Amino acid sequence: MVDPSRADLKKEWRDEGIRVINADTRVEEGIEAVRNAMAPVIGRPKFLVNRICKDWRREVQSYSEKNGKPIDKDNHAMDETRYHDMRYIAKRQKVRLRRLN
Repeated sequence: MVDPSRADLKKEWRDEGIRVINADTRVEEGIEAVRNAMAPVIGRPKFLVNRICKDWRREVQSYSEKNGKPIDKDNHAMDETRYHDMRYIAKRQKVRLRRLN
């Protein structure tokens, strides 16, 4: 997956024969998808982070907001996590409720 704003990267990948898929870049929905994957209301986590991923953990710890919006700074690993979860995890978390008689 590639950030749709990175036309240079998309071209480079296509030139190398790599299939390019545009990432879903919606921020608020992506953050919620990551939160739900790591700590779902029902069931086990669908996404775990290994303790050796120190840079990812450092980046998450430095996360901050201004006026209720995430600050877009030093968040490359978090962006990639968000893109992954939006594409591969959040779409699969459809919950069906059945009526019990």
